[in-house]
Parts: sequence; structure tokens; C-alpha cells
Amino acid sequence: MSNKILSVTIFIALTCLVAVPVDISAQQQSKSNQRLTAEQRKKNVESFDYIWKTVRDHYWDPKLGGVDWEAQKKRLRPQIEKAQTMEASRTIMRRLLNSMKVSHFGIIPSDAYKKLDSDRPRGQQTTGMNVRIVDGQVLVTEIVKGSSADKQGVKTGWQIIKIGDTDIPKRYREISRELANHRHRRTILVDAVQGRLRGKQGESVDIVFLNGEDKQTQVTIPFDQPKGKPAQFGHIPNFHIWIETSKIKDNVGYIRFNAFMDPASLMPKFNQAMKDFREMDGIIIDVRGNGGGMGEMATAMMGWLLPENKQQMGTVILRDTKLKMIVRPRAEPYRGKVVVLIDEMSISAAEFFASGMKDLKLGHLIGTRTAGAVLGSFIEKLPNGDGFQYARANYISKSTGKTLEGIGVPPHQEIQHRRDALLQGRDLQLESALDWIKKNAK
Repeated sequence: MSNKILSVTIFIALTCLVAVPVDISAQQQSKSNQRLTAEQRKKNVESFDYIWKTVRDHYWDPKLGGVDWEAQKKRLRPQIEKAQTMEASRTIMRRLLNSMKVSHFGIIPSDAYKKLDSDRPRGQQTTGMNVRIVDGQVLVTEIVKGSSADKQGVKTGWQIIKIGDTDIPKRYREISRELANHRHRRTILVDAVQGRLRGKQGESVDIVFLNGEDKQTQVTIPFDQPKGKPAQFGHIPNFHIWIETSKIKDNVGYIRFNAFMDPASLMPKFNQAMKDFREMDGIIIDVRGNGGGMGEMATAMMGWLLPENKQQMGTVILRDTKLKMIVRPRAEPYRGKVVVLIDEMSISAAEFFASGMKDLKLGHLIGTRTAGAVLGSFIEKLPNGDGFQYARANYISKSTGKTLEGIGVPPHQEIQHRRDALLQGRDLQLESALDWIKKNAK
């Protein structure tokens, strides 16, 4: 298979879970809408056929979840043959993939691959804000210290009313209706807004907020480099990886990282933190907003917390084989209390980690249910130059015997954000983690 460019299974969400409309530049829009040559149309048809055959032959479930795959081809192939632009062609291919109604299927435009060697991938700069849906409102739940949003005085708890020309409450309602029965609805809603808070270096975005006094205020926020360092995995477009470790009050250690990726850089820092926190009463491992990555890293991290000999945490299922995921303990595992913070943006390998911590009774989960997007995926390059991400493996929890796909991992203790607390600069989920450790450490 000459066009295969990545041949390891990963647990990560790199693209939107469904094709949600997003803003793109006028230049990109013009390029996507240029009339195709006969050769380009031929490559798109070849790409469609390759996608259809690959899913048929390699998806972990040979019954394809009950989808009539032949009927989908019969319906959509004539459309791809007639498509006159790249955007129209990609839309048809995404319709084919979306008919599976599961995560980790997507098309990555070829332009993304041209930016692989850039330390500053275009369109990946951020405002330094994270958002969540709270009581039907899009609220700022985190401001990265020193970021553009921080410098412009944006505060947690502020409601986003408008981004550029887009009315966010209206768009939220539209997407909610479009995805009323979609398994990953709440994750997609956040992702649809978060994607509008990224752009190119040197550009900025106008955002209208409802501030702490319930008054509308417009703030112009420049896009700036994300925190962390750029990393690349196979032919996945560059993205930034970071890890934070610190000692916080009440003799508790804190670890947070944004993806289970770049093990050569991330794992030594995680391992050092576990050594430094060995005498602490508790450790909080924060995977809120973690986009996933390599399942092997999750088992390696859990090895620091396992008091007994090797144990199985779950099973990865492929078309023709099953792989038991085994956790092997460290020589001197940590024996204090552990809390794992999760939310609806904890995706894929982050869910793999949370589920294993729960199944093996290694930690107490606090926050909100995870995304339910756990299918292991491959990424290949299509004949037309686009990337093609497809699910090839499923993960089954040991304790329930069920897949996490579309279900997610529920916390032991569900704690939602509240606007009044966010406006006070409080993180109720983190506070609950500290309280739980304090009550149970002895």
C-alpha cells in the first residue's frame, strides 16, 4: 500500500468528530472552490473508492455497525464523479464517513500536510482561552497566564456573545438542533466554538463578551503562539505539547498535560513528578481538555499507581485480533490518594486512561463525563493528497465489558462549572479534588 503514511494505531482526535461548518480564509475558500481539472476529478474518485474499500476491509467491526456500505457507495459515488470543486468532493467523502456515526473518521485537507515542517503552523495560533458550555451558555473557563486573552483583561466566567461576525448563542442553537441525536454532541459544540478561537500569527479576532457586570464589551485579541513545544507524530500536522507539574496546598501534587504524545519529552517530566510527589498525601492528574494520543503512554503512567503485579485494564479489538492492555507496576509505586479530573473534552487516550484508573480502582474521577470518542485510528494519504483518518480499533472496558465509544467515562463525582464561581476565579472541579484528598488521605 504505497499511499500508507502512518501504520500504528493511535487514540487521538485530530479533526472534528463530524463536519461542522467553520470559518476559513477567503484565499482558502477560493482555492477549495476552484474548478477541478479532469485529472483532479479522477484522483478524487480514486480517493473515494479507496476510503470505501479501506473501511469495508479494516474497520474493527466486519458488520460496520449495521450500515449498508454498498448502498452508501451506490448513493454517493455518482456524486463524487460529478463534483467540480475540492470542497464539494470533500463534502461527499465526509458524508460517506459520517454515515458510520462514530468518531475518528475524517478528511484532512492536503494543505495541512504542506505545513508539517513549520514550527508555527498557520491557523494554529490561539487566543489563550478555553471554553465550555455551562447552562446553555458558552463561557470562558480558563485563561492561560500570559496569553493574549490574559493581556487583554479577559476573565473566566465571561460569556461569549459574538466571535467576528458570528452570533455564538444563535450558532450554538443551530448546531444543537443539527446534532440533536449525535453521540458526541456536547464535545462537538465546544469544539465548534474553540475552533473559532484559532487563527494565523499576526492576525486578531474581535470578540463580544458579557462580562462580570453583565455588560457587553468588545475585545480585540491577537492570535499568538500556543504554549508548549511543537511536536510531530508521523504525518499528523504539527501541534504543541505541554505538561505542567506543581505542588499545591494541603500537601498535594498536581500534573496536567494536553495530549498523550511526544513520549520522549513528556514521560521524563511525568516520571520526575511522580518521584517528587512520592511523599505527598495526594496527586491530582488533570486530563480535562486532553485530546488523546498513544495508549501505551496511559498504561505506563498507571504503572506508577499500581500496587500489585501486572493487571489488565481493558482490551483493544481489531478486525482479526484482540490485544489485552496490561499495566505493569513500578518497583516503588505511589501509595497515596489520586484524583483524575475529566470533562467532555477528555478524548480518546485520555478516556482510555480514565477508564483504566476507574476499572483498576487506582483513582477517584471528578468532573463531567468524557467525550466517548475512543476508537483507535490510522491516518493515510489519499491519491488526491488529502489525509484520511479512519477508525480501525475499538476499546472495551474490563469492568463493564462494553465499549466506551459514544458513551464515555462517567466520573465518580460529577461537578459542573458554575458561572458565579468562574467569575470569582474559582475552579470547582479542582476544589472538589482537593477536598476529596483531604477527607480520604488519612
